[in-house]
Amino acid sequence: MSEAPRTVTKKQARASIDHFGRSLAVYILLPLIVYYGSEYFFARFPGLTYNYSQDILGLLVSAIVLVIIPLTAFGLSSIFLHLNIGDYLKPAGISKTQQITLNSIGAVISISLYAAMSAIGLSSLSKGISYDFLGIFTSQETILCNILYILLFVILKPVSDEMIFRGTIQRQLGHYGRYFGVLASAFLYAIAQTNIVMMVPAFFTGWFLSHITLKYHSIRPAIRISIFIQIFYLVIQQIPERMIWLSVILIFMQFLLAGFGISRKALRLGFPMTGAAEWPLWKLLLTSSSILVCLFLFIAHIAAAIALL
Repeated sequence: MSEAPRTVTKKQARASIDHFGRSLAVYILLPLIVYYGSEYFFARFPGLTYNYSQDILGLLVSAIVLVIIPLTAFGLSSIFLHLNIGDYLKPAGISKTQQITLNSIGAVISISLYAAMSAIGLSSLSKGISYDFLGIFTSQETILCNILYILLFVILKPVSDEMIFRGTIQRQLGHYGRYFGVLASAFLYAIAQTNIVMMVPAFFTGWFLSHITLKYHSIRPAIRISIFIQIFYLVIQQIPERMIWLSVILIFMQFLLAGFGISRKALRLGFPMTGAAEWPLWKLLLTSSSILVCLFLFIAHIAAAIALL
């Protein structure tokens, strides 16, 4: 659904940005607290686990921190900004062939850039929280942990992220320029990553997802792409080193499907960028107080990761 252009002052624009910017700061800050403080918490306060395993409790806390709190915060932001996210949850009207092609392109972008970032040594900055139970189904607890992990990181978080970054942030910034909203939302998506090695892949994947959302006026295709990418990463990570050839085949298949779909014109991918790099709009965004807080958290995270090497 197209929206009528709005004329706003710089003060009004900054106030609108701060409505979602404060929620974005929460989105960035809370995972960082979990990222750096979880091991200390469980070691310092073992009695507060209430007989739950650390893995199960960690997943439940992650569900609150990564999904429930951000969705609540951005839901309130959407109300203040008069954004109806339901408009962007409507069917996109694309075929299964088009969706498969989009899924493959998204996976190719993400996995290729992730491999590139790892190859230049940035993986040492992204130790993060490890989940030793993944792929192990030897007890009821490990089965439950795997189910909770898939539900949280493969389904709920991708849906939450698309509603936040494409459904709210891109839409609001798109009021100042359609393609500025595309590029700026991708930039904010990148600095919101707690996994440093994923920042560059997140930027280009976010840029792709934002274009797709703008093209189809729906976040449904982007949600499906995001879920597919997470499934693809999960499958690749669970393949044993002795079967590395299988990973190569799966990745090659994604390149093949993406290339085949584009060559057969299963979908038309046009990426105009008119107005995306207008400095006045970027100055407005980057000088908003809440976005400055987000940038500070981003820089502090990189500094802390380097200090812990």
